[in-house]
Amino acid sequence: MKLSYKQGNRYGQQGAALLTVLVALMLISLMTLELQYTSLVERKLAYNDLNQLQAHYLAKSGVHLGILRLALYGRVTKNATLKQNFSQYVNQIWSLPFPPFPMDTGALGKLSLQEKSAQEALLKQTRISQGTFAYTIASESGKLNLNLLASTNGTVPDFRNRPNQLNEYIGHNLLNKIERLFQESEDPQAEFGNVRAEEIIYNIMDWVTPGDSAFGAGNKDAWYEQQVPPYKAKRGPFFTLDEVKLVKDISPSLFLKLKPLVTVFSENGRIDLDVASARGKSTLRDMYSFFTDKDLEQIWTHLEQSGGTWGTVQNFTNYMSSNFPRFIDQYPANLHPQVFTIGSETFLVKSQGQIKKSGSTIQRNIVVAAALSTVGCPEIAGVTNLQDCSNQSGFVFSDGKCYTQPTTIDQCRSCRHSSGAPMANPQANGTDCQVFGQNSKFPSSPYTLAFGAGANATSSSVQTFNGLKVYSWVES
Repeated sequence: MKLSYKQGNRYGQQGAALLTVLVALMLISLMTLELQYTSLVERKLAYNDLNQLQAHYLAKSGVHLGILRLALYGRVTKNATLKQNFSQYVNQIWSLPFPPFPMDTGALGKLSLQEKSAQEALLKQTRISQGTFAYTIASESGKLNLNLLASTNGTVPDFRNRPNQLNEYIGHNLLNKIERLFQESEDPQAEFGNVRAEEIIYNIMDWVTPGDSAFGAGNKDAWYEQQVPPYKAKRGPFFTLDEVKLVKDISPSLFLKLKPLVTVFSENGRIDLDVASARGKSTLRDMYSFFTDKDLEQIWTHLEQSGGTWGTVQNFTNYMSSNFPRFIDQYPANLHPQVFTIGSETFLVKSQGQIKKSGSTIQRNIVVAAALSTVGCPEIAGVTNLQDCSNQSGFVFSDGKCYTQPTTIDQCRSCRHSSGAPMANPQANGTDCQVFGQNSKFPSSPYTLAFGAGANATSSSVQTFNGLKVYSWVES
């Protein structure tokens, strides 16, 4: 059929209009699909944020339960009678493992009707509709506290000598640990670098000790200023264990091997003999290098037969003195109460919240370092000058703050600034306390308080619990 020009033009216009309509419909469809997709993505992200938030609070629940158990443990350790009568069970307050909560629904079917009903009622009370949390509590009290290597008198100690004070004891045992790692390495120079164990410890001392004097060779900041980016030695305590990696001569390999052996979280740095003596631990060999494998097996067996606890520091020293004559020559007897304790004082609470959705798992983790607070010189709030501090009953004025003066050796051991730096130093005779600060009777600093033989009437194995101190809270 033959079309005229006008007819062809009309059909062409109609076709163009139809094409325009089709294109418009396609664009509307694409926009609708894009809007739907965007809505789905935003909904997915919103649900993901909600799941992350739920997992976070589940993990937080585990942390709070862990801290509650530590607080209960601290209350029991404060009561000498309870601690003595139930010595074999006290550590279970914090160490007994708990299964993930809530219980998996599949496991409910294996319970009796009464137990199942109780679990379902408990679950209803918690209002946890989905997800679980699990937490663990681990003791840090079997480890050496690197912050306590800070020097108070500026002298360079020889850690190979017989230690007489807490920081010397820590350095002495850290030296043994590092040298043992060197000996066990197939190629120590390639793994740790060409460095002596003493130099590593002096570098740690430089990091945590205020002032510019260096214990290691050369200028305290010279090596750090050559790094990219440059930085300086901190001149203060470590806040986290990962901070140790910033110290000169701490290679990645050395850090990984030292990490299970050291800590930066504790009040007074005393070693829990029950933890240090547990089967499989190398801590005793680092403290007493003369122990053979046979000796360690004998000690582990004896401890297990005693219910897993020495009971008191004196029981430990009596057993060691009776069975290993060389024990007496290792450390002065009056050093034992300064460096040892029975019962953990510092802990890591690790908690994980978990939400399972659509075949995927969302997790949030929280790690908290906490210690039984045994502060011996609490700060007197609102007093910021020496004259006002002098009006207080028994005081120490230091760094612009006023503190209650220690009255026993135990308080002297735990007398610290809010930063964690020691404010007093127990002397080797076990009765005198050197205090770094001023008071009206002793205007010079430091000065020495003599408490006398009765100052240690309270056994050092009985902890004085004043609450919990949180050192670190890390979420991931």
